[in-house]
Amino acid sequence: MKILMDPDYGKALFWDESGCNIGGYECLYIEEKDNETIVDLSGIKGLKNWFWEWHHESLYLTHHWTDAEWKEWWKRGLKLAKEVKVLIPENVDLLYFSIQEPIWKARPEESNDGGLFNYGEPIMITK
Repeated sequence: MKILMDPDYGKALFWDESGCNIGGYECLYIEEKDNETIVDLSGIKGLKNWFWEWHHESLYLTHHWTDAEWKEWWKRGLKLAKEVKVLIPENVDLLYFSIQEPIWKARPEESNDGGLFNYGEPIMITK
């Protein structure tokens, strides 16, 4: 099973292989066959703030982040993803979203996600 960590609106942060939201910064739900695992993420310091930083920037389209600030935010998320990986079952792969380049001021028709950035291949997180 694979899970993707990629922030979206409405507290959505984790996605299963079919693209369904399976959790946010508080917890995530992993369903395998007849077994459901609830992973408590509340102990990961900074995950909630990291999510809300993205949410504010993208929802209100303030476009105030410089490339350096964007990259720093993304790198903090990568570190948080490594903390999430420690908490999930070993047989579950965690992927973290990647980007080709930030294009914050682009029009939606110029990008593949509505104007925030162009996605690259997700990064496999290891312990």
